[in-house]
Amino acid sequence: LNNLLIEYVNAKDPYEVAEHNQRFSNFLEGLAFSDRALQDALFLDEHNTHRKALTMGESLSIEFIRSFRASEAYQAIVRADGKAVWIGSVRTGKSDRYYVMMGRRIKTLFTGEPLGVLVMFIREDYLRELLTKYLDENFYFSIGTVKSSHVLLADHRGTVISAPAADNIGKGVAEVFEDGRRLAPQLKNGRGRFIGKIGD
Repeated sequence: LNNLLIEYVNAKDPYEVAEHNQRFSNFLEGLAFSDRALQDALFLDEHNTHRKALTMGESLSIEFIRSFRASEAYQAIVRADGKAVWIGSVRTGKSDRYYVMMGRRIKTLFTGEPLGVLVMFIREDYLRELLTKYLDENFYFSIGTVKSSHVLLADHRGTVISAPAADNIGKGVAEVFEDGRRLAPQLKNGRGRFIGKIGD
């Protein structure tokens, strides 16, 4: 993949990307075949904003790609300089499904020169299924049945990025619970704890 991206950013014609895009798509679809969490992927040349993006599938609109390149999220990935940045939840424009984006700044293996930004689009419903399965397998005997309809996944700011009810995605955790007064996040070392009531 690294060699492919080097060839892509060094191509003389920024619009002639069909061959590179096919190889990029084939590589990532091979990963997605065995891991259904991955829905799509995107790579943007960091140095040439006119170069057409590489995409894994066809779910990302041109409007979405343009707005993402101009976004704070894109800049946060560049600033992280190779560390993973998680952004969620988002819609890509052509689907009602939500995704959590994981982005990294990719560099050449030998010189460390930045090539661009790679973003993977992870299905939020898959993350919820994964979390529910983990809870069922690890907490059933100690605390009884954990209702999957109450499992929420939130980021470090307390924003819901995955939930059984899609209309809760993007809300603060306190908005989702009935008693929001007790739900100020206790953030320490990147971990949050919330106490409250959903339904019964």
